Amino acid sequence: MTLLKVLPALLASLAILPAQAEEAGRIDRSAARRISADLKTCAKPVWPKEALRKEQTGTVSLAFLIGLDGKVLESRVEKSSGHVQLDLAAQDGLAKCAFTPPESVGRTEPTWTKMQYVWTLEAKKTPAQQQAEFEKDKGLATRGDAEAMYRLSGAYATSYGTERNKEESMRWLRQSAELGYSLAQEALGTVLIMDHQQRNPEEGWAWLEKAAAQGRASAQTTVGISLLSGRGREQDPVRGREMLEKSIAQGNAMAMVVLGGWLLREGGEPQQGLKLIEEAADKQDRLAQFTLGEALEKGELLPQDTSRALELYKRSAAGGYRPAARALDRLQPQPAKQ
Repeated sequence: MTLLKVLPALLASLAILPAQAEEAGRIDRSAARRISADLKTCAKPVWPKEALRKEQTGTVSLAFLIGLDGKVLESRVEKSSGHVQLDLAAQDGLAKCAFTPPESVGRTEPTWTKMQYVWTLEAKKTPAQQQAEFEKDKGLATRGDAEAMYRLSGAYATSYGTERNKEESMRWLRQSAELGYSLAQEALGTVLIMDHQQRNPEEGWAWLEKAAAQGRASAQTTVGISLLSGRGREQDPVRGREMLEKSIAQGNAMAMVVLGGWLLREGGEPQQGLKLIEEAADKQDRLAQFTLGEALEKGELLPQDTSRALELYKRSAAGGYRPAARALDRLQPQPAKQ
């Protein structure tokens, strides 16, 4: 699959209603041993979107080998949370932290320490709470609140606190978009491009352009992909790249992997493309992890490193990317038959 064939999947993944699951991962300090992480030096582990969508939770026990400078030299999962994605995400995230130097606790050589990371979700709203939120948003929307209109549209689309009603969902979504709410503009544009019953691509792209102009990174990415590839509209690589770069400036991983792949194969800037793909892989983008793994396995633009390629394939496969799973089957030795 080429990098510029991701547009349909990207558009299809855009949801009208924001996810109800709220992430609340935390470190269990009770499991820490004398050497501990300075959480100010590293970002919170990124919750894999696939795991969040499936509402996976659990506690992972990790071990880190800390160098004399406080940096992680090696890491491993000691006890799984029950979900490989969560294990790897915690391992990758906490490995970026600076730890207490072993010398500060009387050690003169790299030392192993253990810690746990707890992946938890906020409790789901009860039907009564959902209905109360719906009624509140309906009142606000009636008084002209564009953000409430957007939430109300999502409620009608997903039967959150009310009965499903597609016509009402579209009516409130369009009103919100017309009032300039960028999330509604992006969602409306997506529906008009993807939904066969509502299909109006020309108007859909116009709404996505409006959302992109307001700084919506995901809309900028969608517009950038379409312009770079010419899929669904006239090709314009110069403007497509500009749009993707705006999204990248906001940290959008999808934009990184798409522009990175284009620079590698068509744009004539392979080193810059590789840098973007590495950044996207670090943000747990599954396609980027696979692409970087391929480069390392084959020794393309990077020194060949099969072991690192294998680790990237593991992360990509854990996120459900099938080509990575096939690469793992190819590289990992099969157990001998009895």
